[in-house]
Amino acid sequence: MSESEDPRERRLVLRLLDYWRDLSGERDMPAIADVDGVAMSDMWDYCFVLDLRDGAPRILHFGAWHAEFYGKDMTGAALSDLTKDTLAERSVRYLDEILRRRVPVTYGAAANDPGGRHILYRSIMMPLSEDGTRITGILGGSNCKLVDDQADG
Repeated sequence: MSESEDPRERRLVLRLLDYWRDLSGERDMPAIADVDGVAMSDMWDYCFVLDLRDGAPRILHFGAWHAEFYGKDMTGAALSDLTKDTLAERSVRYLDEILRRRVPVTYGAAANDPGGRHILYRSIMMPLSEDGTRITGILGGSNCKLVDDQADG
């Protein structure tokens, strides 16, 4: 199967949203500790978890797919350490909107990957809260597909 035919590209955002909703149950949002990579092993490589509890946001989990796409594992790094215009950085650009709106936010767009290839990407970020009030983390996910530049000719 080619990258452009990967069904996860179309469904990852929706499956992550369903997972987040299941974790939330009757609460407005689940806690960071509720997120279980084993329970969502088919999506975990495409996910990232941000910790917002201690001042500057840090990356608690940087999925294997992101580490490969980015060129290194950013687990433990400050969010501000992400290189501008990479897929990981594009995926977290809307952090302020999530903090303001307190609901999951999804985006998709066209961009170039680090090698200059054209991609279409989708991302989602969903708030997490330890006390049900203050957003203390983010569960996010994103993936992309290459756009076939040769399709026009």
